[in-house]
Amino acid sequence: MSGAVDYTFRGGVVIPANTSLYVAQDVKSWRARTNAPMGGLGLFVQGNYSGQLSARGETVILTDKTGRQVNSLTYPGTPSLPQQYLRITEIMYHPSPLTGSTNSPEDFEYLELKNIGPVAINLTGVRFTNGISFSFAGSAVTTLDAGQTVLVVKNLAAFTARYGSGLPVAGQYIGNLDNSGERLRLLDAVGEEILDFSYNNSWYPITDGLGFSLVIIDEQGEPDSWVTKRAGVPAAACSVRLSE
Repeated sequence: MSGAVDYTFRGGVVIPANTSLYVAQDVKSWRARTNAPMGGLGLFVQGNYSGQLSARGETVILTDKTGRQVNSLTYPGTPSLPQQYLRITEIMYHPSPLTGSTNSPEDFEYLELKNIGPVAINLTGVRFTNGISFSFAGSAVTTLDAGQTVLVVKNLAAFTARYGSGLPVAGQYIGNLDNSGERLRLLDAVGEEILDFSYNNSWYPITDGLGFSLVIIDEQGEPDSWVTKRAGVPAAACSVRLSE
C-alpha cells in the first residue's frame, strides 16, 4: 500500500475468499476501539502502517509484489475549519536588535496567523509541533473571526515594549525560530495537518536580522505552496515587511 499511507504485507498473509482484512495505523489502538470495527469481533487486522489518512482526502494505491498497480481508491475529504482557513501569514524569525533594550533579538520573534475564510474558527486544540511549541488550548485568543489575525510571540513583555499593547496576541511559545530556517508544523485539534513547511533565510537575506519579516503574498494558495522557494519565488510568492 502506498500514497496516503505506506505498508507492506508480510509473507504468508492470506485473505480467505469472501472475507475482509483491516490494515491499521496502530493495531493495539484499533483493538481498543469502542465502535465497530474493533477488537473482539474476530476480525483479521494487520499493521502498523506509516503515514496518516488526511482529512483533506487522498489516494491509496495497492501494488502487487511485482510492482504492478492492481487497485487505487481516492476518498473525498472533510477538512476541519482550521485546515480550510487558518494560515501562517508572517514570520519574524530573526529580528534586529532594539537600541537601548537589554533583550536579545530573539525575544522579539513572532508569528502571525490569519483566518482567510468566511466564518469564525475555533482555535482550541490548534498547536505547533515543529520549530516551536505552542497550543491555543487555554490561550488568550481561542476564536478567530473571518479575516482576523492573531500573533504568537517568543517574549510577550519584550514584544509589547517594542510593538505596543494593542495587538491580538494569543500567548508565548516555547523554543526559538531558527535564524537559518527550519520546519514549522501546525496541527488542528485532532492532529490533522494544517500547514507543514520549511522557511529559509536565503529566500530574502534582508529578513535575516535586518528588521524585515517574511510575509505570504498569496494567502489563498494551496497549503502545499507554503513548502519551499521555487524558481526564484518563495512559497506562494512570499514577500517581506519592515516590522520596526
